[in-house]
Amino acid sequence: MCALHHITDADLDRLQLHLMASVELYVVEEHLLWCTHCTDRAAENMKILRTKGHAHLDHLSIDDLERFVAGGIDDAVVASRVEQHVRACQFCSDRVVAIERFLSIVQAGRLTKGYATQSLKDNRSRMRESEPL
Repeated sequence: MCALHHITDADLDRLQLHLMASVELYVVEEHLLWCTHCTDRAAENMKILRTKGHAHLDHLSIDDLERFVAGGIDDAVVASRVEQHVRACQFCSDRVVAIERFLSIVQAGRLTKGYATQSLKDNRSRMRESEPL
């Protein structure tokens, strides 16, 4: 994020749900120290968040969810934030369950490697198509 631009709504959501990495968090918090426009938006966004809950949040990407399920997120803070988001967001939670089920089928040997790879691609494609607008 450049200091000349305002903070996006998605970044405000991530800030208020503690889903930002430390470097990004520093930049956003510093921007909020001097930008009254973004500070006002952040306050309004917090009201919406409290009223609507987590329904209006951006969802995590399939790639991030797969890394989370596989334990591939090295930063403990980021992993904790992803876990918090998955607990709060039913859509992402359902995706995690689907990924875990698919991996258990693959690990049980019920799918051949070639079929599993194609099925994973098909599954990811369907999940992307079902993302809310």
